[in-house]
Amino acid sequence: MRKTISVGMACLIGVFLFASCERRPSVEAGNDPSSETYQPRATPAPPPVSNNEVKGELLRVDTKDSTIVLRVENGMEQTFKFDDNTVVIGVLTPNSKAAANTLANMKVLTKKPGSELTVKWFDNQTDKMATSINVTELRKIKKR
Repeated sequence: MRKTISVGMACLIGVFLFASCERRPSVEAGNDPSSETYQPRATPAPPPVSNNEVKGELLRVDTKDSTIVLRVENGMEQTFKFDDNTVVIGVLTPNSKAAANTLANMKVLTKKPGSELTVKWFDNQTDKMATSINVTELRKIKKR
């Protein structure tokens, strides 16, 4: 009789242990009773566009290599690449046909070292690519 009670108690304890380890339906991942069909997660938003901006003094423009070099406030020289998509503001008058032409604006800037510029750019893994160049102060070359 003692053996039967011991076996019965062991079985009863086993049942309670098994019941306590059972997973509840409300705890399971993805068990949402309000939606009957699978709904995938929304795609993550793309990383924000880099809004790097630097102000400095124009040192030189190289139209062959499509580069522009600035001296920034701390004295370092920064080189930026430009292309036909680079917007140049403040060089030519808006009525000029060449105002929308990046290369024409850059040719004007080659003769204006010392001009104050603000360059917005992004890093394209190898170079700093200028997206816009704003000429805040256009220097004139003194004639001798």
